[in-house]
Amino acid sequence: MQPLKYAVSVIIHRNDKEFLAIKRPEDDEELGGLWGLPASGFDPKTETPDQVALRVAREKLNCEVEITKRIPLVMIQKRKGYDLMLIDYICRLAKGEPDVHKACTKGTIYVDQKWTTDPKLLLEAAEKGSICTQLFLSHLGILPMEKLKTNI
Repeated sequence: MQPLKYAVSVIIHRNDKEFLAIKRPEDDEELGGLWGLPASGFDPKTETPDQVALRVAREKLNCEVEITKRIPLVMIQKRKGYDLMLIDYICRLAKGEPDVHKACTKGTIYVDQKWTTDPKLLLEAAEKGSICTQLFLSHLGILPMEKLKTNI
């Protein structure tokens, strides 16, 4: 049995149509150079998933968000050396303008960002195993449940 790690990702909306996509660095081992969603790992002994969702916006994007809902599906994926459990939160931009270049985090620092109305921008990452994008696209009805990739 592999160790279990936990993560939260956030889908940040600034209006009813646009959400924020981030681009991972090219040297990212699993999803380098792909557009995805801001996320962070956490220790459930010291932080709640809600707290992590707020921290992701603050540390990785230098802004503040309000949680509007949690996508009800939680996914566990087998990865090299560990299993990853992920929760997606839908949030509304509350204060500031996101800026990946002002990140103050020990985790992955994203290289680009953009507001988009096209969730299909995330399909390549989902196809390569990004569970945060898979959950979001499944929630929108774009990616059928049977296409979710539980192993990378």
